[in-house]
Amino acid sequence: MRAVHIVFSTLAVVSAGLAGLLWLGRSAEGAASPTEPAKGALAPFLGDSAAWLEVGRLEGAAGSPVDLAANDSGVVVLFAAEWYWVQGGIVAGGFGDPVPGSPHFLAQPKGVALGKGQVLILEQAGPRVSFWDRAGARLGEIPLPPPPEGFGLPLQVLADGEGNPLVLTLVQLPRGDARWEVGRLSWDASPQGLFSLPASRPSGLFARPFLARSGAHLLALMALDHQLYSVPLEGGRVEQVSQRRDPPLWAVPPRVRARYQSRIGALGGGRLGDLMDLPPYYPSVRDLTVRPDGTLLVAVTVDEDRQHLEVISPQGEPLFRFNREGYTSPLFLDGGKAFLLAETLEGTVIYELIPRGSP
Repeated sequence: MRAVHIVFSTLAVVSAGLAGLLWLGRSAEGAASPTEPAKGALAPFLGDSAAWLEVGRLEGAAGSPVDLAANDSGVVVLFAAEWYWVQGGIVAGGFGDPVPGSPHFLAQPKGVALGKGQVLILEQAGPRVSFWDRAGARLGEIPLPPPPEGFGLPLQVLADGEGNPLVLTLVQLPRGDARWEVGRLSWDASPQGLFSLPASRPSGLFARPFLARSGAHLLALMALDHQLYSVPLEGGRVEQVSQRRDPPLWAVPPRVRARYQSRIGALGGGRLGDLMDLPPYYPSVRDLTVRPDGTLLVAVTVDEDRQHLEVISPQGEPLFRFNREGYTSPLFLDGGKAFLLAETLEGTVIYELIPRGSP
């Protein structure tokens, strides 16, 4: 049990992505150009940046944002210890209780989604999905069932058409194999497995899929090679929809790789074998949503400092991007929209990014 806990803790550290390590490559030595990928190509520049529409302001310092979810009603922003509901420019929050063991305590929140009138928060400690109303009351929770063998690390939550949570989990098996699984949870039914994809080896954790709903289907875009998969939300066969030609990738400098390996070794990462090995290139996909016209909006980045917004056709063809240099503030995509969270002296400003002259 202690070994499993150590491995799970190591995975939790690494599941934050490369954010805590990428700063190592930002000096002149080994730095990557945000406009010139080491391999592949960005979508063509449209010619004008996106308009910034202010959605709301969060007073004070809440720390680094963890996730954001949006629909036609409003926006919810999740932080490590609290969350906020923003509707019509009015901000409510922060909800949650920083005291461990309290009824409203958030235990290692990883992701957030909006169901039917409810806020769904994925908590890695447990693990579980907690349900909240928009006034900040915790309504209950559904534990995530452990895999039949091995152990799992949940990484993303979103809601199906009925408001039930769909959870993406990396499952590590005792024999060394791993896979990505998506399951549906509900109050009144047993958990339902929706689909499974093998986790690539090596570097399975970094080559993760990002999920988004598209009508009656669930899409999964792989972070490293940009393969796009689709499966009906009611269950069915997983189909590969497209494979982006020449996806943008930036090489991981040897100095960053050496520092990463030493840190993971100190955390006990050797227990996971090559599943946690750095790939040759930084995985460039960081978020995904589907626009109302069916095109994909993808956040593509070299690191946490430079993030590009690209519009991709359902067939995997890059159509255009909004900003030549990339955005430096955190980007989040959901509900067919893109949001940027900018830190100011007074707090955090939430902007919706709206492309000008979009085809």
